[in-house]
Amino acid sequence: GDPSLGGGALESVLQLSLETAPYITSYDRGRALDSAKQIYGDTALSPSVAHKIATREGVQDVISGAIRNDGSDYDLLVQLTPAYEANPIASKHLKSDSKDALLKTVADLSRYLRKSLGQGNSRVDAETVTANSFDALQAYIAAQNLVLAGKSAQAIPFYQKAIARDPGFGR
Repeated sequence: GDPSLGGGALESVLQLSLETAPYITSYDRGRALDSAKQIYGDTALSPSVAHKIATREGVQDVISGAIRNDGSDYDLLVQLTPAYEANPIASKHLKSDSKDALLKTVADLSRYLRKSLGQGNSRVDAETVTANSFDALQAYIAAQNLVLAGKSAQAIPFYQKAIARDPGFGR
């Protein structure tokens, strides 16, 4: 992965976009990582460990992905696989020509995955994050994480940074 993508920002955007669909709920990644460490001794969520945890926890499907930067272009690969099966039911490979263009690419992946899961696109697309700057998105994700941790006052500068980096930023 590209360290400049830091903090799982793309994963957070994909999760946010997917969860706006009425019947999609994601399993907490932190909880999955804790289980991977405790049960399997792994410190990462490889696809095989993710499937074991999903099966154990009653999660229906696993979304796995990879991102590679080969200079200026980014390649994204995402697969949707039922927890009890080895073969993906959906797979998508997309290219993006810049880090900021990844945001649109992730939105495209989300629409593809929602469709693969039988969800429509009606109100969902209107509720996703819109940003033209990856730095703005990272600031927004940091702010959201602080709010979720009960630190709303500390989140304000990060929201301000997101707006300063991208005046058209919105959710």
